[in-house]
Amino acid sequence: NVLCMEDQLEEGCELLRDVIRKGCTTCSMELSKFVASQCSKGRWKEAEELVGVIFDKGLLLDSSCCCLLVRRYCSSRRIDSAIALHIKMERLNVSLDIATYNVLLNRLFGARRIEEAVRVFDHMRGKNLVSSESFTIVIRGLCRIKELRKAMKFHDEMLNMGLKPAQATYKRLISGFK
Repeated sequence: NVLCMEDQLEEGCELLRDVIRKGCTTCSMELSKFVASQCSKGRWKEAEELVGVIFDKGLLLDSSCCCLLVRRYCSSRRIDSAIALHIKMERLNVSLDIATYNVLLNRLFGARRIEEAVRVFDHMRGKNLVSSESFTIVIRGLCRIKELRKAMKFHDEMLNMGLKPAQATYKRLISGFK
Protein backbone atom coordinates (compact mmCIF):
# COMPACT_ATOMS: atom_id res chain seq x y z
CA ASN A 1 0.00 0.00 0.00
CA VAL A 2 2.92 2.35 0.68
CA LEU A 3 4.15 1.87 -2.89
CA CYS A 4 0.70 2.89 -4.15
CA MET A 5 0.60 6.05 -2.05
CA GLU A 6 3.89 7.54 -3.10
CA ASP A 7 4.65 9.40 -6.29
CA GLN A 8 6.53 6.64 -8.05
CA LEU A 9 9.09 6.85 -10.77
CA GLU A 10 9.43 4.01 -13.26
CA GLU A 11 11.54 1.97 -10.80
CA GLY A 12 8.81 2.18 -8.15
CA CYS A 13 6.21 1.01 -10.65
CA GLU A 14 8.43 -1.93 -11.58
CA LEU A 15 8.81 -2.81 -7.90
CA LEU A 16 5.05 -2.67 -7.44
CA ARG A 17 4.53 -4.94 -10.49
CA ASP A 18 7.10 -7.41 -9.11
CA VAL A 19 5.44 -7.46 -5.69
CA ILE A 20 2.06 -8.20 -7.28
CA ARG A 21 3.55 -10.87 -9.58
CA LYS A 22 4.98 -12.63 -6.52
CA GLY A 23 1.54 -12.86 -4.96
CA CYS A 24 1.46 -9.99 -2.52
CA THR A 25 -1.82 -8.19 -2.80
CA THR A 26 -2.83 -4.73 -1.83
CA CYS A 27 -6.10 -2.89 -1.49
CA SER A 28 -7.78 -2.69 -4.89
CA MET A 29 -8.91 0.85 -4.13
CA GLU A 30 -5.30 1.93 -3.58
CA LEU A 31 -4.20 0.17 -6.77
CA SER A 32 -7.02 1.84 -8.70
CA LYS A 33 -6.04 5.27 -7.40
CA PHE A 34 -2.41 4.60 -8.29
CA VAL A 35 -3.25 3.49 -11.84
CA ALA A 36 -5.51 6.53 -12.29
CA SER A 37 -2.74 8.82 -11.04
CA GLN A 38 -0.29 7.27 -13.52
CA CYS A 39 -2.80 7.94 -16.31
CA SER A 40 -3.37 11.53 -15.20
CA LYS A 41 0.40 12.12 -15.24
CA GLY A 42 0.68 10.75 -18.76
CA ARG A 43 2.52 7.64 -17.64
CA TRP A 44 0.43 5.46 -19.90
CA LYS A 45 2.99 2.71 -20.39
CA GLU A 46 3.42 2.20 -16.64
CA ALA A 47 -0.34 2.20 -16.08
CA GLU A 48 -0.89 -0.27 -18.91
CA GLU A 49 1.76 -2.68 -17.66
CA LEU A 50 0.48 -2.47 -14.10
CA VAL A 51 -3.12 -3.15 -15.15
CA GLY A 52 -1.92 -6.17 -17.13
CA VAL A 53 -0.16 -7.63 -14.08
CA ILE A 54 -3.11 -6.86 -11.81
CA PHE A 55 -5.64 -8.57 -14.08
CA ASP A 56 -3.30 -11.49 -14.80
CA LYS A 57 -3.26 -12.14 -11.05
CA GLY A 58 -7.06 -11.99 -10.95
CA LEU A 59 -7.13 -8.86 -8.83
CA LEU A 60 -9.86 -6.30 -9.32
CA LEU A 61 -9.63 -2.61 -10.11
CA ASP A 62 -12.18 0.15 -10.06
CA SER A 63 -13.52 0.49 -13.58
CA SER A 64 -12.72 4.22 -13.75
CA CYS A 65 -9.00 3.64 -14.27
CA CYS A 66 -9.78 1.06 -16.95
CA CYS A 67 -12.03 3.61 -18.65
CA LEU A 68 -9.09 5.99 -18.84
CA LEU A 69 -6.97 3.34 -20.57
CA VAL A 70 -9.69 2.28 -23.02
CA ARG A 71 -10.33 5.91 -23.98
CA ARG A 72 -6.59 6.38 -24.49
CA TYR A 73 -6.40 3.27 -26.68
CA CYS A 74 -9.35 4.46 -28.74
CA SER A 75 -7.97 7.96 -29.21
CA SER A 76 -4.62 6.57 -30.34
CA ARG A 77 -6.29 3.99 -32.62
CA ARG A 78 -5.05 1.02 -30.57
CA ILE A 79 -8.28 -0.91 -30.92
CA ASP A 80 -6.62 -4.30 -30.36
CA SER A 81 -5.35 -3.09 -26.97
CA ALA A 82 -8.80 -1.77 -26.04
CA ILE A 83 -10.43 -5.08 -26.95
CA ALA A 84 -7.77 -7.10 -25.11
CA LEU A 85 -8.32 -5.03 -21.97
CA HIS A 86 -12.09 -5.37 -22.31
CA ILE A 87 -11.79 -9.16 -22.59
CA LYS A 88 -9.72 -9.27 -19.39
CA MET A 89 -12.29 -7.08 -17.70
CA GLU A 90 -15.13 -9.34 -18.83
CA ARG A 91 -13.38 -12.38 -17.34
CA LEU A 92 -13.21 -10.57 -13.99
CA ASN A 93 -16.76 -9.22 -14.29
CA VAL A 94 -15.60 -5.59 -14.43
CA SER A 95 -17.40 -3.21 -16.78
CA LEU A 96 -16.68 0.17 -18.29
CA ASP A 97 -19.03 3.12 -17.97
CA ILE A 98 -21.59 3.82 -20.71
CA ALA A 99 -19.69 6.81 -22.10
CA THR A 100 -16.50 4.76 -22.51
CA TYR A 101 -18.41 1.90 -24.09
CA ASN A 102 -19.85 4.40 -26.59
CA VAL A 103 -16.35 5.62 -27.45
CA LEU A 104 -15.28 2.00 -27.98
CA LEU A 105 -18.34 1.23 -30.13
CA ASN A 106 -17.69 4.29 -32.29
CA ARG A 107 -14.08 3.27 -32.81
CA LEU A 108 -14.98 -0.36 -33.59
CA PHE A 109 -17.58 0.63 -36.17
CA GLY A 110 -15.20 3.22 -37.60
CA ALA A 111 -12.59 0.48 -38.05
CA ARG A 112 -15.27 -1.78 -39.60
CA ARG A 113 -14.87 -4.35 -36.83
CA ILE A 114 -18.56 -5.11 -36.84
CA GLU A 115 -18.55 -8.50 -35.10
CA GLU A 116 -16.51 -7.16 -32.21
CA ALA A 117 -18.73 -4.09 -31.96
CA VAL A 118 -21.88 -6.22 -31.80
CA ARG A 119 -20.24 -8.50 -29.22
CA VAL A 120 -19.33 -5.49 -27.05
CA PHE A 121 -22.87 -4.14 -27.46
CA ASP A 122 -24.32 -7.52 -26.45
CA HIS A 123 -22.15 -7.39 -23.33
CA MET A 124 -23.42 -3.87 -22.61
CA ARG A 125 -27.01 -5.02 -22.98
CA GLY A 126 -26.36 -7.95 -20.66
CA LYS A 127 -25.05 -5.55 -18.01
CA ASN A 128 -27.85 -3.03 -18.65
CA LEU A 129 -25.28 -0.41 -19.67
CA VAL A 130 -26.96 0.92 -22.78
CA SER A 131 -28.33 4.32 -23.67
CA SER A 132 -30.09 5.78 -26.68
CA GLU A 133 -26.64 6.93 -27.83
CA SER A 134 -25.34 3.34 -27.67
CA PHE A 135 -28.23 2.11 -29.78
CA THR A 136 -27.78 5.01 -32.21
CA ILE A 137 -24.10 4.14 -32.72
CA VAL A 138 -24.92 0.48 -33.38
CA ILE A 139 -27.88 1.19 -35.66
CA ARG A 140 -25.90 3.74 -37.71
CA GLY A 141 -22.95 1.36 -37.97
CA LEU A 142 -25.14 -1.48 -39.18
CA CYS A 143 -26.96 0.75 -41.66
CA ARG A 144 -23.63 1.86 -43.15
CA ILE A 145 -22.76 -1.74 -44.01
CA LYS A 146 -26.31 -2.45 -45.21
CA GLU A 147 -27.20 -4.82 -42.34
CA LEU A 148 -30.66 -3.30 -42.26
CA ARG A 149 -32.46 -6.26 -40.63
CA LYS A 150 -30.09 -6.26 -37.67
CA ALA A 151 -30.30 -2.49 -37.46
CA MET A 152 -34.10 -2.61 -37.43
CA LYS A 153 -34.05 -5.27 -34.72
CA PHE A 154 -31.91 -3.01 -32.52
CA HIS A 155 -34.11 -0.03 -33.42
CA ASP A 156 -37.21 -1.88 -32.23
CA GLU A 157 -35.44 -2.99 -29.04
CA MET A 158 -34.37 0.59 -28.36
CA LEU A 159 -37.94 1.85 -28.69
CA ASN A 160 -39.28 -1.01 -26.54
CA MET A 161 -36.84 0.04 -23.82
CA GLY A 162 -38.09 3.63 -24.05
CA LEU A 163 -34.71 4.95 -25.22
CA LYS A 164 -35.79 7.05 -28.19
CA PRO A 165 -33.15 9.73 -28.91
CA ALA A 166 -33.87 13.42 -29.46
CA GLN A 167 -36.09 14.18 -32.46
CA ALA A 168 -33.30 15.49 -34.73
CA THR A 169 -31.06 12.52 -33.93
CA TYR A 170 -33.93 10.11 -34.46
CA LYS A 171 -34.75 11.59 -37.88
CA ARG A 172 -31.12 11.20 -39.00
CA LEU A 173 -31.09 7.68 -37.60
CA ILE A 174 -34.15 6.42 -39.43
CA SER A 175 -32.97 8.04 -42.67
CA GLY A 176 -30.29 5.33 -42.68
CA PHE A 177 -32.96 2.71 -43.37
CA LYS A 178 -33.66 4.15 -46.84
